[in-house]
Amino acid sequence: MDLILLLVTIQNWLILPLKGSLTIQTPTSDNHAATKSYVDTTTNANTLSVNTSITSNTNSINLHTTNILGNLNRIQNNANSINTNTTSISLNKNGISQAITMSELTTTQNGKSHISVASGNFNGQSAITIRISYHDDENDIIYQFKGSSSGNTSSSVFSAGFSF
Repeated sequence: MDLILLLVTIQNWLILPLKGSLTIQTPTSDNHAATKSYVDTTTNANTLSVNTSITSNTNSINLHTTNILGNLNRIQNNANSINTNTTSISLNKNGISQAITMSELTTTQNGKSHISVASGNFNGQSAITIRISYHDDENDIIYQFKGSSSGNTSSSVFSAGFSF
């Protein structure tokens, strides 16, 4: 009898209608989903947030790219300035070596013509200079021409001097 009562009880239990209603709590965390509309709203909000982040990152990348290009232009300008300064330094070395050689030329004597040549070096840059001069003893005037060359730079001077 116990077995029959148990079977009847199980059968009644299975047939009994459910009483009350099923409720779902409001989500309390971002990973809780209660309804399809909540999931859709959350998905759309997350998509909007991701799209906003992508747009923000793209704008940052574009700004940084612009800054990098500006820096590259400034670097190129600096490299050009360095090249120009290097050329100027080389020209200055040429000029200094020429000035050294011009100052070392010998002078003419009264009433005579004179040719002198000098060679010099400054900081690895060599120069050669020639001077042709004439001292007009009658009028006491010295005429002279100097020419110098160093590297691909040349200089020349013509001068006249009076004695009294």
